[in-house]
Amino acid sequence: MNTLDKLADTMARMSRIAISTMRAGDLLPIQHEREQLIAWLGSEVDMEALGDDRILVALRHFAEAGFVRDLRQARLLCYGCTQVYSEQGERLIENLKLFTTLLTYLTQHQERTRAFRKCYRGLLNAYFAYDSDADSVIGSGRSNWASLHTFLQNALDRLASDGHTPQWVRVLSANKGLLGTVPCDDYRSGAADIERIESFRFELNIGVDSWFIRTFVQSHIERTMALPDAKFQDEVSEALQLLVQYPLYIPRLLGMLLDRYSQSQNKRTNDALRDFAIEQWGAPWIAQNESNWLCSQTARDMIANWGKKHLVHEFFHLFAAKGADNTRRAAFWNLYSEDLKGMYFALGSDAFEISNRAFLKFRNDAKGLVVKLNDSKHNLHAVILQFEKFHIVEFNQQINVAYFYDTAKGTPEFYLSKGWVNVGALSVGNALKGNTLSQPARPMQHSDEKHLSWEGRFAQELGRSDSARQHFCERHHATYSEASGKAWIKPNDQQRYTKEIGSVLQGWGYTWSPEVNGYFRSLNY
Repeated sequence: MNTLDKLADTMARMSRIAISTMRAGDLLPIQHEREQLIAWLGSEVDMEALGDDRILVALRHFAEAGFVRDLRQARLLCYGCTQVYSEQGERLIENLKLFTTLLTYLTQHQERTRAFRKCYRGLLNAYFAYDSDADSVIGSGRSNWASLHTFLQNALDRLASDGHTPQWVRVLSANKGLLGTVPCDDYRSGAADIERIESFRFELNIGVDSWFIRTFVQSHIERTMALPDAKFQDEVSEALQLLVQYPLYIPRLLGMLLDRYSQSQNKRTNDALRDFAIEQWGAPWIAQNESNWLCSQTARDMIANWGKKHLVHEFFHLFAAKGADNTRRAAFWNLYSEDLKGMYFALGSDAFEISNRAFLKFRNDAKGLVVKLNDSKHNLHAVILQFEKFHIVEFNQQINVAYFYDTAKGTPEFYLSKGWVNVGALSVGNALKGNTLSQPARPMQHSDEKHLSWEGRFAQELGRSDSARQHFCERHHATYSEASGKAWIKPNDQQRYTKEIGSVLQGWGYTWSPEVNGYFRSLNY
């Protein structure tokens, strides 16, 4: 039986006893049972609330008189010591003379355990709530907080009594490190400590905005960032768990994680980091989200590249028509992911099925980038890929052609002036024909020719870029070099190069050299 159940059972039992034994007009049984209930709970239960008005009056009287009248007033002062009590913004904890007077008074009354405990609890709240490291804190506030820290340490052993000891006292006594020289030292396991901290955070009334929680989260993330690159990349997901639990610190710390990751050597795509960052701050390639991204441009570009790759991959795999193989299309467009200026998805009604969790996740991942196709072909979906030279419409069904819109001839009608998809303007009927009112598109079939696959023809149209070439070499295990006026791409294992892989290099102007076992092109080409 938990504490609440015990309380309810005790109150019900006492009520039955009191009512069965009392006579009309006889209040003695009720008073007796009330005293028993208070004794069971401990006198720390506030039978009357400490109202803000009462605290404010006590603070002002103390500031004027300069001495503590009694323990009742002291209790009010302890609970209100971080509260502003004057028009000048004064706080008791920032007044050296008055705060010292309060602590001295309490030291002299420690033997009155129950009353002293109430005052101690108020000061403990102040200890966790007052951020002595904040830039706005004045010197007396820092020194008073240090005095408070010492006072709480020294008085901790005076809280226990022969009778009832409150749960919060037992919790604090079991976690004495909270009052130690380095309060977070006992909690260095990161996400593994969350459950432990949450258990005593509630009992000790530690807010998520407390310096203790901030220090716990920030110190773990800083330790993670100090690890060698490979180990750091392994530990990032655990660091993210802290930000999930304590989202207040996302603006301060997520950018630090992203910057550190972007500076790593041989960095791997981290799905958790990508999804979390985009969920918090939106797609990084959209201009209206720019102010959200509190990190370096390098880190933002890294997440943008990961995000585009992920969405392209998911589109061609998740929405593939039954029996269709869109693997080649996903692989090809991922080569150009860093060259994408933007992307949008126009989805048929099937993609909005509530019961399909995979579709729901995709729409969440592509939040802000999805519109609905306005025709009745419920299983047809399109992705609009925005490059500097072309805007390209691809469909989920491989039998459909891709439409290349030359941006030099104007902006296709399914975009607004700021680059947003015009909801409903991209209709299936027009899109399948590659027509808009503003300009026709150039259709490109996904069909292979004898000596060149469709990837080669698409690569000819799009041209080569440094990022596409780098992705190609990473994906297909090749090395790039330049020598004697030629650029070389040399496969580690030519036997693994299928027709479509070699066709991409042909489309970029490379020729196979069996003597050198590599592809080359003139640097002047």
